[in-house]
Amino acid sequence: MNVLKLSNIVESYVSGDWGNESYSDGKNLKVFCVRGADIIPILNNDFSKIPARYISQKSYTNRVLKAGDIIIEKSGGSPTQSTGRAVIITEKLIQEKGAIVCSNFCVAIRIKQGWNPFYVFYLWQYLYNSCVFFNFEGKTSGIKNLQLDNALQAIAIEEQPISKQIQIANSIEVFDRKIALNREINRNLEAMARQLYDYWFVQFDFPDENGRPYKSSGGKMVWNEKLKREIPEGWNVLPVNDIASNVRGVSYTKDDLIDAQNGVLVLRGNNIQNNHLVQDGNVAYIPKELISEEQHIQPLDIIMTMSSGSKEHIGKCAMFQTASRDTFGAFLAKFKAKEHYAYLLFNFFLSQYFKEKIKSIASGTGINNLTNQTFDDIYVAIPQYDILIGFDKRATQIYSEIGVIENNNIALTKQRDELLPLLMNGQVNCDLSPD
Repeated sequence: MNVLKLSNIVESYVSGDWGNESYSDGKNLKVFCVRGADIIPILNNDFSKIPARYISQKSYTNRVLKAGDIIIEKSGGSPTQSTGRAVIITEKLIQEKGAIVCSNFCVAIRIKQGWNPFYVFYLWQYLYNSCVFFNFEGKTSGIKNLQLDNALQAIAIEEQPISKQIQIANSIEVFDRKIALNREINRNLEAMARQLYDYWFVQFDFPDENGRPYKSSGGKMVWNEKLKREIPEGWNVLPVNDIASNVRGVSYTKDDLIDAQNGVLVLRGNNIQNNHLVQDGNVAYIPKELISEEQHIQPLDIIMTMSSGSKEHIGKCAMFQTASRDTFGAFLAKFKAKEHYAYLLFNFFLSQYFKEKIKSIASGTGINNLTNQTFDDIYVAIPQYDILIGFDKRATQIYSEIGVIENNNIALTKQRDELLPLLMNGQVNCDLSPD
């Protein structure tokens, strides 16, 4: 079998264009620009945060990407994460967003005829997971840069017949399709949970004693000065700290970092995206001796970003349906709600009211902060006990199903990641598929 260099299978490069934030003379064509920060969400079939930008006609003609192009992050990374993360442009992404370009910190490669783009993408993932791109990094003003030309010209690959490429790509893609379908199911379940919360705690149309929507059926409302709005008669208003405890995460330094086999993974703000936990490769592990008992994670715990350089990131949160072996860093906090309050509190944290409240509260010099005391002044409308129990029962049914599907995806991801190197090395056949 012939041995080639990666550069032999690249037809062309497509550079990035960050463009302008708004329409202007000369830069008036709207595109969606993929940054390094968008790679993991796109891999998770979440296209919602890709920013819209405006570029010139010439740039549009030269830089708009096609299905099958592979975007590579050439600047960024960290001590534990190399540059070279990649994502493939799919028909689905183009159909949903329209014209796609990459940012200046990325570059796209277009693959030659005779090579299956998805095979090349999975091959790139295999190489990235093998940490080979650490060998092709330079630094400019403290920022790591991938020496892409050197990498492509140095890395050897075996030539594969197109039929074998398609078989290998399909074997991995079947896992990705199943994972994507599960995520879509969970998005629908999450929308149901948010709608339930909105009906009961924003519109106050929870079922009254006759099973009718309370407010719409003329249920009595009273003004509450703390919330600056009307709430149902008989409801209480309590600060978050009265219905939940919170603890800040683990403090550590770079000298504390150890290998994954012997350490505990520390979740950080970048691991919370769109109210979900994601593993983005930029991970840190610390000795378990640094972790207190209360910094371990149990079912229904909520972790939240408490400190960040951006107000947009303050208050990001995610809930655990099962216990986790991971812990969380000092810029995060864990909230443990009282019995029956967890789903009420989590959905309150996702509400527009909460987001606007913390934006007005967060303050700091160069960094925005929430403290434990902050939650003495953030109030939640609390219903009578029977209504609380009714909401908790319905929400538990929805989130329990979400948890089962999330665990299924964790297992599928593990299977996929274990299968990838075996396929690339020819150690297994290409007819394996998830159960």
